[in-house]
Amino acid sequence: MSTTTQSKCYSLDNEEFNHDSLGDLLDSMIEPAVGDVYYEADCRPFTNADVVSRHEVDSILERLDEQAYEEIGEVFDNEFSNVTQEAKAELLALLTAWADKHVSLEHYWKITGKSREMKLTAEELP
Repeated sequence: MSTTTQSKCYSLDNEEFNHDSLGDLLDSMIEPAVGDVYYEADCRPFTNADVVSRHEVDSILERLDEQAYEEIGEVFDNEFSNVTQEAKAELLALLTAWADKHVSLEHYWKITGKSREMKLTAEELP
């Protein structure tokens, strides 16, 4: 799937959309028949920015604060979490750049919008 285009993905259970074509979905079925229900959704490939977020940055900084507190004691004053918004944005950019260099999520799909219940037609069967 292209990283820049909206696509369709398919599911038999409306939970795991792991088929990128109706043909692929049909191949996964034991005996597909007219009227069998499947689900179609608009989707796009996941990006690292979908996973690496400001929330994750805050969580990392909080864990660092906890570790520092364990090492330093009660005098420690959450210096990791007390950095500026600009510093947090810098860490977010660094984490995203690292993930873009080392991690590819393009083979996973992010559903955009609501899925649609569909029924197999005679024209769709092989």
